[in-house]
Amino acid sequence: MKPIAYFLVVVFLLGCARGRYVDRDPSRLKSPPTDFSFNALFVGDSFCSYNFFEDHEEHPFDPYADHFDPIDAWWCAEASLLVYVPDEQFVRARLARAGIQGVDYVYRHGPATGPDTQFFVAACDDFVLVSFRGSEPNIADWVTNSKFVLTPFENGRVHSGFLQGLDEAWNEGGLGRRLERLYQENPERPVWFTGHSLGGAVATLAAARWFDAHTTATGAAYVFGMPHVGDRRFCRSVRFPLWRVIHKTDLIPLLPPSGGYADAGGLKWIGEDGRLKDEWNAKSVTPATNAKFLIANWRRGRWVWLPGDVVDHSPLYYAIYFYDRVVDEVD
Repeated sequence: MKPIAYFLVVVFLLGCARGRYVDRDPSRLKSPPTDFSFNALFVGDSFCSYNFFEDHEEHPFDPYADHFDPIDAWWCAEASLLVYVPDEQFVRARLARAGIQGVDYVYRHGPATGPDTQFFVAACDDFVLVSFRGSEPNIADWVTNSKFVLTPFENGRVHSGFLQGLDEAWNEGGLGRRLERLYQENPERPVWFTGHSLGGAVATLAAARWFDAHTTATGAAYVFGMPHVGDRRFCRSVRFPLWRVIHKTDLIPLLPPSGGYADAGGLKWIGEDGRLKDEWNAKSVTPATNAKFLIANWRRGRWVWLPGDVVDHSPLYYAIYFYDRVVDEVD
């Protein structure tokens, strides 16, 4: 093959491989958080200044992807961040901007010893996306997190607090009825589940319940900073595409630390070097790394008191990382 022909073939193949990616432009990258206060990193009202689904036309969601897709991960990370916002009109407006008009938004205050429920079901012609909110600084969410005794589920045993959260959303919150209606309208439309932290755990259980009952349904689940959900039997029963993403030294995926729990689905770890890896170095979560993080920020004049493994759990980092990745094609 002549050199010019070889060059043209390579250019053509690279163009095909780029698919839904655009030219690299580092100036479009988002800056990571500089305010390390708990409110800035974890409270929904603080996320209203974030530009959700920016440049979504250039990076369309692929509901039929049968592999880990960074663009789909970005859409799910954005939805996992957006669901923290307690303003229904704000959530609807941001989803409409992304081309999704059909939105059911549910925010129910549970009893002091029961779960709060916050999720949305976003439906368009091509897919359905269900996003669950993670933990917030209230008694109900922390009570839910603390109920880590394993209890029977459809397959195996799972975290009793997370199952209680799912049942609240599925029944009282109307999630099960809404999904059934959407499925009857179009059984071919994929259903995706996502969430961060506690929301990722509930999303995993919701996906397991949905796909166990609808064996021909398509879809997937992408979850971020998710704690342990169930035992080995439950994890082995997961037949739908499930991807767990962990950001650097995020502590929460190590919890609960024992008691018969196992890990389900595929893993993607955002390493300290910013690269996406298939194996997680859980040993990176240590008191030494926390001390290093605090000292480094103190030297810069940032009086940070949250340890690094808590800061790395913020849903902001997950959304920003995948936006930057699809814009800049970092690998």
